[in-house]
Amino acid sequence: YEFFCNGPLSCDTTYPLTKPDRPVFINSERTGVHGIASVGCSVEDAHELLNTDTTDYATITMAVGALSTGSISVKSAYQVYPQGSKTGFAVRDMNTILQADVFESITVCTYLDDVVRECKSGGDLLDVSLLSNIIGSGSGVYNIGFRTSLSYDEVTIEVGSLLSALNIIRVYGAFVDTRGSFGNILDCCVTAPPSN
Repeated sequence: YEFFCNGPLSCDTTYPLTKPDRPVFINSERTGVHGIASVGCSVEDAHELLNTDTTDYATITMAVGALSTGSISVKSAYQVYPQGSKTGFAVRDMNTILQADVFESITVCTYLDDVVRECKSGGDLLDVSLLSNIIGSGSGVYNIGFRTSLSYDEVTIEVGSLLSALNIIRVYGAFVDTRGSFGNILDCCVTAPPSN
């Protein structure tokens, strides 16, 4: 059995979704390679996303033109994250192609109680500015995600293939950034969306 601790969520804070600070686990139902023609595709070391060592990572490798996707899902055992928060994954692109091409191959989705809430991909994904970077900065490093409009308890990253190159993405961890979020989930009691 695994025991989870539920820490409070404060406003204006970036939370890496790691244990033991957050009650999270890898959802094996949405982690792995899915689809057909998956030769040369893999998801390795997904469990590394949950520890606090920022040098550990999982690797999603997709073969050229594969008709499958590789994904990793981080789920909270019982904590719900607020609407308006930003969520996503800290990644390092190991390819030598343009950022736009890499973003086009990635989809980030949120779920609540195993039901998909929102998905963003390609140009709808942002390189999210966090209060504290999970893995630092450098060539090919992105905090890829989006601002949510619905609450959620799970976030997934799905990587597809590229037409001209092997697609290798290192995934260092998932995050939730509560700046701009609202609802009764937060300790700071913001209950209405921020005015623009």
